[in-house]
Amino acid sequence: MSYNVLFVESPKKVKIFQESLKNKIQNLIVLSTKGHIREVNIKGRNFSYDPLVWVEKSNCGDLIKKLIKLNIDKNTSFFIATDADREGESIGYHLQQVINTNFNINPKMYRMYFNQIDKNSIIKSYENTINNNISLDFDLINAYISRVYLDIMIGIHGSQILWRKIKGCPSMGRVQSIVILLIYLNEKEIRSQKRQLIYKIIGSVNKKSVDKVYIDDKLLETFDCPEKINKVLEKCKNAKFRYLECKEKILYSSNLQPLETSTLLSSMSNQSVMITTSTAQSLYEEGYITYMRTDSKFINPEFVKEICSFIEDKYGRDYLKEYNVFRSKSTNQQEAHEAIRITNLSSIQDVYNKIVDKHKSVYEKIVIHTIGPWFKNTEYTLYKHVFISDCETIKLECHFQVISSMGIIDFYKDYAPKLYQYYLKNYSDNDLKSFSQDLLNVKTVFNVDQYYSNSKPRYTESSIITKMKSLKIGRPSTYNSIINTVKNKYVLCVDGKFYMKGNGIVLINFLNAFFSKYVDFEFTANMEEMLDIISQNSLEYKNKLSNYFDEFENLKSQILLNTNVYTVISENVLKEMIYSSCSDCNNFNLKFVFAKTVPLIVCEQCAKFYDITYFGYKANEYAPKKYVGKKESIYNKIKYKNKKN
Repeated sequence: MSYNVLFVESPKKVKIFQESLKNKIQNLIVLSTKGHIREVNIKGRNFSYDPLVWVEKSNCGDLIKKLIKLNIDKNTSFFIATDADREGESIGYHLQQVINTNFNINPKMYRMYFNQIDKNSIIKSYENTINNNISLDFDLINAYISRVYLDIMIGIHGSQILWRKIKGCPSMGRVQSIVILLIYLNEKEIRSQKRQLIYKIIGSVNKKSVDKVYIDDKLLETFDCPEKINKVLEKCKNAKFRYLECKEKILYSSNLQPLETSTLLSSMSNQSVMITTSTAQSLYEEGYITYMRTDSKFINPEFVKEICSFIEDKYGRDYLKEYNVFRSKSTNQQEAHEAIRITNLSSIQDVYNKIVDKHKSVYEKIVIHTIGPWFKNTEYTLYKHVFISDCETIKLECHFQVISSMGIIDFYKDYAPKLYQYYLKNYSDNDLKSFSQDLLNVKTVFNVDQYYSNSKPRYTESSIITKMKSLKIGRPSTYNSIINTVKNKYVLCVDGKFYMKGNGIVLINFLNAFFSKYVDFEFTANMEEMLDIISQNSLEYKNKLSNYFDEFENLKSQILLNTNVYTVISENVLKEMIYSSCSDCNNFNLKFVFAKTVPLIVCEQCAKFYDITYFGYKANEYAPKKYVGKKESIYNKIKYKNKKN
């Protein structure tokens, strides 16, 4: 008996594909590859751009054993039902090569493309594949091979150069080094800022906070001098105020847009990128949402019609916004071609009841951004109550923003109850009514608030992904792995904010000094664009890789011959430190060394060592509180050698 074999990546997908297609494909067997089945052999050989040498991973052996039991032959048909991106296409390519090598047959590989995992979508994908004889996309495979090559060239072979010059230094990476550079530059900017004490008049009218103060019709801003603000404060305190008028203005809630991978990860700022990615993956595999690795805002017009019908049937035609077509600003959409959305409008509440609690916030976010873009905006009325002083030179404004037309908030009532309660609490007219009852009896209180000027905000997981997206570096499938690598090796993460660790400082100093081209934002963005162009059959990739290889080899030779690498890095790292002398003996003769994988500053007079991370933060007002004033004295008895390689 000849089998038809269908391959999926995850074991979770096996059952639904088997059940969906058992009546469509005779003698169907669904097998899981459990991810990639081959990897590049990078050990014990010189690196070359052509060809890459692939070796089978352990899960490939398990897969081959299953295929042997099925007794596959030249009459066996194979279906590739992996994810619709470069990585998914590459698994199909490796399956083809493995079957060819191990079974001496040239397999017929059908390629199934789909954006959501449910019975109808799977059947439709199968029928489309058969009717149009769809096979593997070798342009997409070439883009994958090019990506792997560039990652190895820069990440692995570039790191080997780094390790020969600075033993113990962490690795560099094609995209991760750019992310570390972003955090490093952010750190430098924060440290270079001079914080200034700012003063501001704060007041209340009948216990309601004053939103704006005008003097001589000019909005009162902040002051940097206490003498000046004290004069204004005295003037406000001595004035008597009366109610003048109420101004009204109509406002509307901002438009919601469909979610891309970057906007989903950024919007879930209350949890880590890893958790959000894992949750979205589970929801996708359960068939509740569409493919979650995408840089598109487009939603299928047929599904948009379903959304509009859903809104009109459940809430009425007045709740329906005019038809919108969302397109991403990105010109290089190389992943799935539809935004992240729910798959079934009629089962939203059922899904809420089925999924675990920790998945509900992500699913709720996707529900809101699936239906919200076509839902009527909420209308608010902004009430500005104005009070004027007896001398008519000072005006106070107290603002109230009240919901005048519910719009999408009625949708929140059914599908996002916590969000619904938030709007009711903060935008009801209760406070306005209470305030309006006694406008003739005006009681004012004024004080001075003082605070330091806002410094540059530190990057968080959410904001760094937003920045990566704006710079066009990284892709939806790589955000999670890049952020996790950076968090685990190169930065401190305190209260969700990133602080540079010593090894990250050392790495960036090395790259800036000797590999500056490979930490250039434009260069990295152009490299990403090149991979997209290759996937569109618009570029001969081998010639382009050959050029990258020749440039890299020339630079590699120059660095290996340079005997001053360690000296240059040491001098640059010492310049990064806030303190220039030892805290114990006040000696200024400090030196940079590596102890295994820990970068240290050592005092050559008293042999005291400091971890660069903490030494750089000591007495730094921008540092995490747990490190301020912490006296580090680690590795006191370590013997070190300063080898100039």
